Amino acid sequence: MEPSKQIFISDIHMGYDKEVSGRRPYVWFNTNAPFLEKFLDKQLRAADVKAVVILGDLFDQWNIPMDYTPVTTFELICENDTNQQVVAKMKELGLAGKLIYVPGNHDMAMSREQLSPVRDYIVQTFPGIDFRCDTDLPSGKYEDGALIAEHGNRYCLFNAPDVWTNPDSFLPLGYFVTRCVAYQASKTGNSQTLPHIFSNFLKSWAADPISLIGDVFSAICLDEGTGLTLESIYTLDDIPGYNAGALSVGDVKARFSGLYSDWAHSARARLVQANTALINERDTLYEAAELVHFYPGSAEAHEVVIFGHTHQPCLKGVPVADGIQTVSEDPHACFSIYANSGTWVDSAGKGGDYVETEEVVAGGDKRLHVRLKKYTGTEDTVIDWGYVRG
Repeated sequence: MEPSKQIFISDIHMGYDKEVSGRRPYVWFNTNAPFLEKFLDKQLRAADVKAVVILGDLFDQWNIPMDYTPVTTFELICENDTNQQVVAKMKELGLAGKLIYVPGNHDMAMSREQLSPVRDYIVQTFPGIDFRCDTDLPSGKYEDGALIAEHGNRYCLFNAPDVWTNPDSFLPLGYFVTRCVAYQASKTGNSQTLPHIFSNFLKSWAADPISLIGDVFSAICLDEGTGLTLESIYTLDDIPGYNAGALSVGDVKARFSGLYSDWAHSARARLVQANTALINERDTLYEAAELVHFYPGSAEAHEVVIFGHTHQPCLKGVPVADGIQTVSEDPHACFSIYANSGTWVDSAGKGGDYVETEEVVAGGDKRLHVRLKKYTGTEDTVIDWGYVRG
């Protein structure tokens, strides 16, 4: 019998935790490493699983304190003791022809010149991997019939690849915010993930969005407990497009001050407007799935959409309906399904979230089942599920 399941995970954030005297750990992925290794081994050995699809933020080049030398390659991350067993298990999945990888924002190439070297490193490090990355942008998509999956950051204002602020770099404002957050964690030991921080700020958003960009940046980066000021310096050694020298917090704030209006220069603006791209930073990204894939006449129509990025696992199905009258008594029968694959960072608890799809034939009817699940190291729990007819 042919394998019928695909596993979707994202937002692992394997990082490089450089030890500096007097500073605290700041990486987001540490204690969950044994759980992920065990989970990947389970998928490797499962005869009914045909692919493990990693939807971005597998690595984390962003989460490094602003005064440390930045991480510009994945090699340091793969060699980190915490990550080595996970990396080894991924190599096994690649050799078995079961590994598919789509980049996210924290593990994207930082410039066009890096796209080819990043691709070369990934395919050489994980032989057999199916690396889905665009040729001109550090983003990609995985499509399989009625299903499409990607990281989702390209619909988010702070974290989409930036192709207008600095023509020699893809790095958006989210990179600089992340490095400030990592600096704070290294000083205080209070580690927070960026999606959580953005969510806290944007839930209370009531101001002019144009001024909000600078307000949010200042509020996060100039926290009283860390001593940062507008004159505090980012170390940007070897960062493409920033080789002329370091930037201050004030420089970065000024450079991205037009972010909201500049979104109009992006091809994504035709799909998701700036106000929605801002709100997407705090939500599950269902709105982006609706606009891009589910509305009649959508640019990329699909029945099942899976994103990551926001660290908020969810499954939302649109019931099978005729006009406004539901015509199916089966609550799991859906016209379309959106799922978010959640995260594996330590703050999510022991284990991680994932989405499982399965091709099922029932009563001569071909269906695609979509399940949101949680893995804890000892069991898999189904949180929610639905299906679309193939």
